[in-house]
Amino acid sequence: MGGTKALTLTPVVGTPKREYAESFVPGEEPLEDGELRVTVLGSGNPWPTRAQSSASVMVEVGNPERDLFVFDLGTGSIANYASLKLPVNALNKVFITHLHADHMGDILTLGGSLAKVGRADGPVYVWGPSGTEPRLAGLYHTLLSPQVVAMLFQELGAVYAGPVVQTQDLTVINVTKEAVVSRQAKVIPQLPPIAGKQHASFTPVHIPPPAWWAEALIPID
Repeated sequence: MGGTKALTLTPVVGTPKREYAESFVPGEEPLEDGELRVTVLGSGNPWPTRAQSSASVMVEVGNPERDLFVFDLGTGSIANYASLKLPVNALNKVFITHLHADHMGDILTLGGSLAKVGRADGPVYVWGPSGTEPRLAGLYHTLLSPQVVAMLFQELGAVYAGPVVQTQDLTVINVTKEAVVSRQAKVIPQLPPIAGKQHASFTPVHIPPPAWWAEALIPID
């Protein structure tokens, strides 16, 4: 995240184009155009502590939309998000690597808290491995009231056979009242496995809403 106070042996790589304070203070360092800010919301194991929440990494993007992506949402990480003084309605894109509690435990906290803090402006999109939709949808059906903001779950690798988009491996389709957003994702050439990285290229495609959109939504009443 922001600030230049050393957390590693090489806290700053290259020459930043702007001056940064020694320590990051939430709400006092606006994200500039073209800038990325990566914040570790949690890095702990399945047993969270006051000082260390379970796994979660947040990426703020300096594009016109000021997109915000969260990769994993482990137990305790929502509290750290709240401490950053970011808009509640900015947290609407969550990627889950796998379904252990230390990587998705605060998904329920997120859904249960949004309505109480006045969030009712749209769904939260959650991408995850096979099994994400039935597991989380089942939990929400059981534990949450109809007043809670709807959450639309889509799975990486899911194949939709409908008339709108011809899907392929790693295609994700989001269905809302306003539009169908298809993120065509394909794995691009990567470094040798020792690098431990895999990249995907996403190209959003906006399509007018078809008549069947409501059938794809997950009801929570």
